[in-house]
Amino acid sequence: MDIILENIICKDYLELGLGTTKLAKKYNVTKDFCKKIIHKRKLMRNQYEPNCVFDIWTEESAYFYGLLMSDGSFRKTKDSREKNKKSDFTYEIRLRMIDLEIIEKFCDFLSLPRFRIKFEYSTTPKGNKSKLYCINYSNRYLCNQLEKIGLPTGKKSAIVAIPSTLPNDLLSHLIRGYYDGDGTVGIYTNKNNRILHRFGICSMNKKLLEFFLKSIPVEAGYIQTIKRNFYNLIYSTHRDNFVTIRNYLYKDATVFLERKRNIFFSI
Repeated sequence: MDIILENIICKDYLELGLGTTKLAKKYNVTKDFCKKIIHKRKLMRNQYEPNCVFDIWTEESAYFYGLLMSDGSFRKTKDSREKNKKSDFTYEIRLRMIDLEIIEKFCDFLSLPRFRIKFEYSTTPKGNKSKLYCINYSNRYLCNQLEKIGLPTGKKSAIVAIPSTLPNDLLSHLIRGYYDGDGTVGIYTNKNNRILHRFGICSMNKKLLEFFLKSIPVEAGYIQTIKRNFYNLIYSTHRDNFVTIRNYLYKDATVFLERKRNIFFSI
């Protein structure tokens, strides 16, 4: 009976992502019992095992770094349980979006099982509820790498910057990641009944948008102040310029948010 129970607990731990607290409650055993089984079979998810996906700049690492810059969070907090160790901080990165597709791709990039994806509801200023998918991940090595590259911990929106180590030929992938988090695209008619194609990225970081403005190879953009400490990079332009922006963002692209790409290529 014990072997059967151990197998079931391990199966739920691996396939359903249940922690030891939920496993103990589900099977009416103690947390220590569950921990011993998981340790005995060497199944423990180890936050100290290096995850090296940001060690080298690639299309994927540049894209997901841009996505973390826009819609991610990076926390570094004191851990009282580790006060006697050399490193007394816990790290966690978090990505939260309405699109399950891109959260799944982020999990694949980190080699994480998709069962770790959770969902929650967020209330808009108008009182409407929207469903968000999120992934939380604690890996000390990866978080140290992100910190070295330049991703700020805590409230990062107004101070995040382009990594100095990022090769120029991968910049478009980072901008595409940022756009998939905080960008818009569409067509509208101005007051003169002229049809314009519109591409935009919003941010609390004006310097970052100024860098994007210089980097995107179209001289038709401008930065608009929406309110204090909130800005919008806008391109309202004719189709030729719009196609140039699209080709810049999606040239050689293999990772992107399908929903936004489809809009870009349908107009």
